[in-house]
Amino acid sequence: MVDGARPEGIPAGPQGGPCGTWKVCMKFYLYIIYSKSFNRWYIGSSNNIHDRLRRHNAGNSKSTKSYRPWLLLYYEEFTTRSEAVKREYYLKSIKGYKDLLNIKNKVNPGGFA
Repeated sequence: MVDGARPEGIPAGPQGGPCGTWKVCMKFYLYIIYSKSFNRWYIGSSNNIHDRLRRHNAGNSKSTKSYRPWLLLYYEEFTTRSEAVKREYYLKSIKGYKDLLNIKNKVNPGGFA
């Protein structure tokens, strides 16, 4: 394959975009879910937030199993997995706590915890 040539059957990505001229774009997400029943928040990352939420609510995640049901309250989109994970770790850190509180207030002003 010649550099820059798109393999047959692969749709073209946006010209000059993050996926180059031929790569299939995959999106990654940072998400925040909330358990109203237990007043708990959870921050995670995934390439399919709807399936991930389904798995949280099915009890397939050890850390969230006991606090079902979960609601998706917020997400951010990224072009790489590493960007999504970096943002996840940041919001879980002491440095990112203020930003996390701002997000919580934005999606739920004056509401639950």
